[in-house]
Amino acid sequence: MKIRVSIFTKLFLVIIATGILINLLVAGFFRLNFLRDTGRITVKKNIKIYADYLINDIGFPPDIARARVLSDKTGFDILINGPRMQWASSDQIPDISSIRREYHFENVQNALIGFDKGVFIFLEERNGYTFMLFKSRSPFKWDEGYFIVLSLLLTVILIAVYLVIRRILQPLKLLLRSVSEIAAGNLQYQAPVRSKDELGELTESFNDMKNTLKDMLKSKEKLLLDVSHELRSPLTRIKVAIEFIEDEGLRGTIDEEVNEMEQMISEILETERLAYLNGNLKTEEIDVISLINEIANELNINSAALKIESPGSPVMVRGDRTWIKIVIRNVLDNAVKYSNTDEYPAEIFFSGGDDMLVIEIQDHGSGIAERDIPYVFEPFYRVDDSRSRKTGGYGLGLSICKKIIEAHGGAIDIKSSVGKGTSIILKFRK
Repeated sequence: MKIRVSIFTKLFLVIIATGILINLLVAGFFRLNFLRDTGRITVKKNIKIYADYLINDIGFPPDIARARVLSDKTGFDILINGPRMQWASSDQIPDISSIRREYHFENVQNALIGFDKGVFIFLEERNGYTFMLFKSRSPFKWDEGYFIVLSLLLTVILIAVYLVIRRILQPLKLLLRSVSEIAAGNLQYQAPVRSKDELGELTESFNDMKNTLKDMLKSKEKLLLDVSHELRSPLTRIKVAIEFIEDEGLRGTIDEEVNEMEQMISEILETERLAYLNGNLKTEEIDVISLINEIANELNINSAALKIESPGSPVMVRGDRTWIKIVIRNVLDNAVKYSNTDEYPAEIFFSGGDDMLVIEIQDHGSGIAERDIPYVFEPFYRVDDSRSRKTGGYGLGLSICKKIIEAHGGAIDIKSSVGKGTSIILKFRK
């Protein structure tokens, strides 16, 4: 059994560990440099004693041969100025006068010692001679290598901390993917539970919420199916009873009302089915012109009532044939109903590019007022009650079309002018 560890505890421990490591590392490096700096006074005194030994070993008058040997052994360049002599162990040593002008010195027991500009210098006058010990690299100069190493180590630690925190928060990424799947309509997707902390509990809660939502939607769908069945059963009995009505006008009126009610029930069920459309499309390549001709035959639309501006080549789109057929059938049926097909047939135009197909279906009916256009895609919205009654629409057709096209990644638009007609523009991704 895994022990539950809080995510906040994990983050706290990671931060504490990071702070300890950084502090130890920084303290170690700076302590090393601090000890070197604070020990300068003692070191300078020892340097004075050491230099005195070297000067005494060179002797008075100075023994040049001995001075050369000591320079080679110690690594110091030695310069000696005195009565009737001036000697230097190296040609690279600057003269004493320029050194006094350019470098900063501290007086230690009547000797001048300097750690300046990256060099070490010792100057002392004794018995009429001036001795100078010179080293081009100060033993107390900060080494840039320490800084580079420190930076690299800190970078490695921070990267390691980032990877640890990223691993701890990995369930959030998985949960985000789960949210995207659910938003796309895939209610079967189960978010994986990878930890036993708060994020694991959040994921489990998310799965529970998703399952509850799925059950509620199934219950709702079942209720609608049951209700539609219960409604259709008496409608069927009414249609049978209508046949026994002798008054032909009354029989026709009642039959029309029953048919409209049946259509309304069908459209409500279609709208409910669309709630599960996302992520469940069975896509295939569709010949749009062939599909339009098929729909025209089913609706008994003759060639005089419909004009198709064919581009001369197959018009193909990828999508779910069943749902796209519903869209085109709905829009085309309305276009033919609203047009005066004897004089002005409904028209279909094609346009678009390599990645988009645009189908424009235009009627030449009475048109829609500008104030009503923003609402035509809302369920049950009627532009004109009498006209909707006449043509059999109940305000769900365009709402269904909009949902289907958007599920395919496309869009639907409308252009209309009162007295001139209406154009429905369908945009599909190829």
